[in-house]
Amino acid sequence: RTDAFGEVQFYGFGMKPSSAKYVRVSVDVAPSLLLTLLNKHWAIKDPSLIISIEADGHHQENIPSGVIELLCNGLTSVARNTAAYIIASGYNSGVIKPICQALHEHRDIVSDEGHDNRIPIIGISTWGSILHRNCLQDKKGLGCYPARYEAAKKAVGRFVPLNSCNSHFILADDGTTGQRKAETILRSNLEEFLLQAEFQTGKVPMIQIIITGNNKTIKKVKKYVERNIPVIIVCNTGGAAELIAW
Repeated sequence: RTDAFGEVQFYGFGMKPSSAKYVRVSVDVAPSLLLTLLNKHWAIKDPSLIISIEADGHHQENIPSGVIELLCNGLTSVARNTAAYIIASGYNSGVIKPICQALHEHRDIVSDEGHDNRIPIIGISTWGSILHRNCLQDKKGLGCYPARYEAAKKAVGRFVPLNSCNSHFILADDGTTGQRKAETILRSNLEEFLLQAEFQTGKVPMIQIIITGNNKTIKKVKKYVERNIPVIIVCNTGGAAELIAW
């Protein structure tokens, strides 16, 4: 049982209003329950492709704008034409910001039989590292419809704001504050489960997109390759991406 779920409504000076569905879960939640949440409760259609975006590392502001624009255009085209799930960090930071914004602006809002046909941008974040997370809680356990969330552009210390361009948030809680290990564990478990899951059309392929990165990124790429998951390395983004591409 959780005291943080519902619909978060982002607001801020000069920004267009946006909303997203969210839930706080234990870091060791069964991935099968998360898939039920996505399909049954959040009414997201089965994907034909899962795109997982990894963008770890520092100095992401140094990534050339032309590279980001090319990446955004490519991702938007693929996501719309393949009915993809997009899985990312959920934070309003780094290169994920413009990527999610581009996907958000091109989402198809036409619904069919009660399903949400927009490109689902699923942000997986650590509960204890979210800025202003208290506004997402309801002490009565009835959910927040809506939870009013003041959008912020920058992190405050170890706490990072949520990205208003995401359509859904899964917030992993391991009891820690200001750390981000929980999201890595939950995301790995969920992606492993999705690879093996039987959707209506059968098993769904996944691709990993690596932007910049650090030492941990290299280990992740090794794991993906060993599991026969296609990995796209985005060059000219610095960090581990340059080392792997070289």
